[in-house]
Amino acid sequence: MTQERVLDRTDIKKVDFLFVDEFYKLDPSRDDSRYQMLNIALYKLAKISRQVFMAGPHISGIRFGQEWQGKFTFVQTNFRTVAVDIIDRSTTSNRLQTFLGDYLENKANLSIAFTASPGSARSLAEEIIVEDPVEGSSAAKDLADWLGQNYSPEWGLVKALRHGVGLHHGRLPRAVAQRIIDLFESSDLKILVCTSTLIEGVNTSAAIIYVYDKKINTQDFDFFSFANIRGRAGRMMRHFVGKVYLYHEPPEEVSTVVDVPISSDPANAAEPILFAVDERDIEQEGLDRRDKITATTGLSRATIERFGSFGVQNLSELRAEIQQILATRPSFLLWSGLPDRERRDCMFDLIFRFLIQPNRLRVGARSGRQLSFYVDRLRVSKTLRSFLSFLVKRSRSSDSAADVVEIGFEFFRGCDFTVPTAVMACQSVLNDLLEDRSVDWSFYATAIENCFRPSWVKALDERGIPFPFAEKLIPLVPSGASMNEVLRVVAEVRDGVRALSLDPVEQRLIANFS
Repeated sequence: MTQERVLDRTDIKKVDFLFVDEFYKLDPSRDDSRYQMLNIALYKLAKISRQVFMAGPHISGIRFGQEWQGKFTFVQTNFRTVAVDIIDRSTTSNRLQTFLGDYLENKANLSIAFTASPGSARSLAEEIIVEDPVEGSSAAKDLADWLGQNYSPEWGLVKALRHGVGLHHGRLPRAVAQRIIDLFESSDLKILVCTSTLIEGVNTSAAIIYVYDKKINTQDFDFFSFANIRGRAGRMMRHFVGKVYLYHEPPEEVSTVVDVPISSDPANAAEPILFAVDERDIEQEGLDRRDKITATTGLSRATIERFGSFGVQNLSELRAEIQQILATRPSFLLWSGLPDRERRDCMFDLIFRFLIQPNRLRVGARSGRQLSFYVDRLRVSKTLRSFLSFLVKRSRSSDSAADVVEIGFEFFRGCDFTVPTAVMACQSVLNDLLEDRSVDWSFYATAIENCFRPSWVKALDERGIPFPFAEKLIPLVPSGASMNEVLRVVAEVRDGVRALSLDPVEQRLIANFS
């Protein structure tokens, strides 16, 4: 699970074995605000875990603070299971043509190309197709046809797959992303073009890695990320020697000491970390700082701990705006269930201006009103395909259909976590201001997270059944069914006990379901 999902869970009471991968992300110096939630998740889980194991590349030490002194063992090793050859192309004057030449020379080998963003991944895939227009395998083309029919024929992934090129990035639905990896592992793709998802939980490797871009989104990747990308080259018993092609100067090699601020110095850590620490684990200096922050901002400890990663100053400014609305138009905020248009627009305007935009979070919308419109359109759309078709039809003539579909997937990704979390942050700030009552927007936030479908539809997507396929199962599943009942229905469809018309791709997907 991600650190955010861990913190949302209230049912984890005991852990036998806690594993934290890439634990260098605990360090605040990497300029990634998610380190705050990772620190808090480690702090809370470590207290209820019998054993904790953490792994990460090129780390020379770790600072946990006095409390943990003598309670853990640090092991540093340079052991590698395969050899890696580095081919330096950083001096080339034409990066694209050089890469395409390398790709054509090595196309018989399983390869991955690393790019900066979903947009650059799609652009590079299009260049590969121009240079190598040969059709893909039948399995890749079958999946392309299914995606076109069930999501959108304008999706850039559809065209890429028809030519044997896979895409993998954070906007892909989970079940689709997993199917792409399956095709890659079975050599049904010529090349996999990835973003940083390559180093964030994707369990695959290749004979050749092309490090085409040197950025993750707009930031140059650091040595740790580079080492992870490089480490995908080669695999024991399959690719004994991996090759890494570099089209930029690599980051300077460093081995660093990882600081874990929630343990080493919580009193001076970022506000969410400061407020997450139990009083017995923090010095008086930190307690005084905590009191000063709550007095200055008017925010509760619970709000800062859970939603402080949006920025305490942003939350404070949101509070001031909410205070004004309560004084002039209180009915716009005092609601529950499904809001009408005025209330919905008011809330989304608040979360967009004070939480989403200042943090440069990507949710597929350019304003709070547009985000409000998209959310409500998703609510009334019978299928995800119909929602994407609506976006394409109403788009400006200057926008390509493929770009509009990508925006749709960016919106879906925002609904997965960012938007519902921002809704709950706004609710928390509002309730801090209400003395004699409280509002509850959790029903609406949860509905957004589930795209206004039964929660099990999204759960099946995470288990390998894509959203459009799961939507077909809705008539077969009783209202309010438990997850076990849903799984029983899926098994009955898989085994032919329940009749449901399935095409070959769906038959393959459900055959592998367990």
